Amino acid sequence: MAAGHAARARRDVASVVNLLGRALDLVPSGPRRPGLLVRLGEGLHLAGESARARSVLEEAASLAAAAGDGHVEWLARIHLATIRLDSEPEGAAGWALSEGEAAVATREAAGDHEVVARAWDLIAEAHNLRGQISEWRAASERALAHARRTGDLAVEGPIVTHSAGPIVYGSVTVEEGLSYADEILARLGHVPEVQGFAQHVRAHMLARRGESAGAFEAVSAWRSHKRELGQEAAYAQTASCAWDVCSWAEEWGRGEEVLREAYEILERMDQKAYLSTVAAHLGEAVFRSGRLDEAERLSEVSERLGASDDRYNEAAWRRLRAKVLAARGDLARAEAVARRAVEVAADVGFLDDAALARLDLAEILRAADRPEAREAAAEAVALFERKGNLVGAGWARSLLGGHASGPA
Repeated sequence: MAAGHAARARRDVASVVNLLGRALDLVPSGPRRPGLLVRLGEGLHLAGESARARSVLEEAASLAAAAGDGHVEWLARIHLATIRLDSEPEGAAGWALSEGEAAVATREAAGDHEVVARAWDLIAEAHNLRGQISEWRAASERALAHARRTGDLAVEGPIVTHSAGPIVYGSVTVEEGLSYADEILARLGHVPEVQGFAQHVRAHMLARRGESAGAFEAVSAWRSHKRELGQEAAYAQTASCAWDVCSWAEEWGRGEEVLREAYEILERMDQKAYLSTVAAHLGEAVFRSGRLDEAERLSEVSERLGASDDRYNEAAWRRLRAKVLAARGDLARAEAVARRAVEVAADVGFLDDAALARLDLAEILRAADRPEAREAAAEAVALFERKGNLVGAGWARSLLGGHASGPA
């Protein structure tokens, strides 16, 4: 059992699943079984075995509740809510918020920092799904504060690696994001997974400054380390990080290759939430190579699989659909869809995506010889500059100057 706990501390999921599975064979009943089941369920989820993880965690929750073990019961319930977010996204954000808030209310007074940290992490993910970026960052910071108080790197490390979203995609500037990565390295740079995470954050930020050399490699190294540890689900889910750095470098083919692999893995795992977003990104990649029919089909996949309150996804598939319509010459419908994408993206708080939605609209209006194109492009410039995204700002200025923007 000690070996299983050591593997968990290293985030070696393959070893966790193997060792804890064997340990449970030796502990068919008794007070230790629920806790072992929770750790096994967590490992199975990270490995992408959601159905088996759900079964194991349900047993853990039931046994812990019967034994009056609130700590283990809530850990199991939080993991179950996370699985639902990934695989059954419709309505899952509301459920996750409810479970997370109940866990905090129940366990904070008891000083149960692990449960409270994981509960705030769950709440953060629910806000992520809904595109509520300020709430996402606030919840993430509370999760980190409680995780540090556990004194357990097996708890703190993963929560640190969940903290990048609001930094990379929100209103935090590129320079502030680079400082954030440096702070992580100073505190937890001795932890291999966290070190790779910090370098991947730097890659996101540097790519936005046009310093793309080595960015893809840094993200790929971080993702490959996850795969080596058996974290197959995380490996697939983070394909969008590789796509992000590829997109700012206009390396559409390289991005497509990564996304297509992830699409196949996530489809096999039935992880609808991440698959819906990867479908939209893959559609963008194939659109860049002129495959309009496939791009349109992928926009439909993204629309079908995503939750209705997944605001990022609701904007992403519309952006893609609008460009396909425009490429086919249906500018009136393209404009209508693009304007709706702008509205949705504005609600999310992801600066780059709000800017890209306006840039897409500007391209469509320009193709229709509409004077409003300049206003939309100018709005895109302002948003990119607010982020410190030199690449995006350059694309938008190019359109203002009367030329097609960079990614067109």
